[in-house]
Amino acid sequence: MFPWSAVFSIEPKVPGQRTTEELVTNTLMLELGAMVKHTKRVRLELETQGRRRRSSSSTVDYSWLAHTPNPQPYELTPNDLLELQDLCVKIPPSQCGPVIVRFRRLVTQMEPDVHEVPRLFHLVLRDCVDEMSGSDDKLMQNAIFEKQ
Repeated sequence: MFPWSAVFSIEPKVPGQRTTEELVTNTLMLELGAMVKHTKRVRLELETQGRRRRSSSSTVDYSWLAHTPNPQPYELTPNDLLELQDLCVKIPPSQCGPVIVRFRRLVTQMEPDVHEVPRLFHLVLRDCVDEMSGSDDKLMQNAIFEKQ
């Protein structure tokens, strides 16, 4: 059967039209993915440099004979992914840029492993949400104080 309720819905469903929450969530989750890839690339570069240093000595390198299994790509668990998306929805669009800058700075300073990057992202998002709720509480207290 044809879903008539979809035809007569109040909101137009335009493919390119997204809410601000969707845009912020997509932007922040893309940033997380980019930082995970960046961290993987940095780790691989450090490993190859270490191998080059060891192989630059006068001894023969037979490490290519050993078959090392390819490391599995890091993936977030569905629960972690939903939790991060839930936090992203709480970030206002005006704070999206500062959150990304704070996250990048933290990853650059700490140089974490790949599996630690989502945890750092979670911390940055939680700090931003806590700061916003703290400023809302202060505004409410000031408003109550001014009314007295």
